[in-house]
Order: sequence, then C-alpha cells, then structure tokens
Amino acid sequence: MGYLILTINPSNDLLLWQTGEVILAFLIAIITAIICAQLLEEINGFEFLLQPKKLLTFLVFLGPFFFRIAEANFDVAYRVITGKINPGIVKIETDFDKDTSVTMLANSITLTPGTLTVDEDDGDLFVHWINYKEPYSVHDVIGSFREWARRTFE
Repeated sequence: MGYLILTINPSNDLLLWQTGEVILAFLIAIITAIICAQLLEEINGFEFLLQPKKLLTFLVFLGPFFFRIAEANFDVAYRVITGKINPGIVKIETDFDKDTSVTMLANSITLTPGTLTVDEDDGDLFVHWINYKEPYSVHDVIGSFREWARRTFE
C-alpha cells in the first residue's frame, strides 16, 4: 500500500498506476506477509488470534488506544504552543511473562504523541515523557495500556 502511494502518477488520465507498479506492490506485500507470518509463528504471535475472548479484548482495546492518541495529540500541541515542556525519563514496571506483551506495550507507548519507549530491561520499560513531574503516576504516562496489554497478551 505504501509503495502504491509513493508511486502515484497523476499524469495518467484514468489510472494512477501502471500495471507493472501494481504487480510489484502485490509481490512486495506477499513477501512481507510471508516473512512476518514466519516471525510471528516463531514467537507464538498469533496465539491471541485463536482465542476469541483475547481477540475481542484486543479489538475493544483499539477504542481507548485511539482515544488516548487523540488526547495526547491535543496535549502535545498545547505544550508546544505554550512552551510548557518538561521532558524526562520514567521507568514503567511491567512484570509481564511474555515478550509479546512487553512489545505491544512498548509500541503502544511509542505510537502515543509525547511518549517514546527508549529502552527495555528485564521487561521494565524506560519511557521519555514530555511532561515529567515528580512524583509521577504510571497512569499519567501511559494510561491504561499496561492493563490492556496484560488482558490481551498474557
């Protein structure tokens, strides 16, 4: 998909791409899917897809996740406009048993504006946060992401 977006040719009258570009994009997508599927099988990454309750929990998680991203966008915009930025690194303890849970939590944090997972040590995450304050609450930094990752992937 990304390849097709990058190769749009508006000079064509009816179609935005030539046939060869569409075929190449299809082949790239198939190869990427095969590689990702093999990697996920090695770490049992598809495990939650086979459990309807966990899959439903993951789908329900998407609502709060997107809400938190929207909320964080407004917060970051406010801080940039007002200059009220106080960056710092905070430690988020996870106590997860599975690497998949840690990875999903780290990705959720990194995708949220104003936070960035910078390191992981034995399941604990170190997060760069735009609004550091002492003492800090884990909920202020990552919201309910840790609980959702536990419910979905543990």
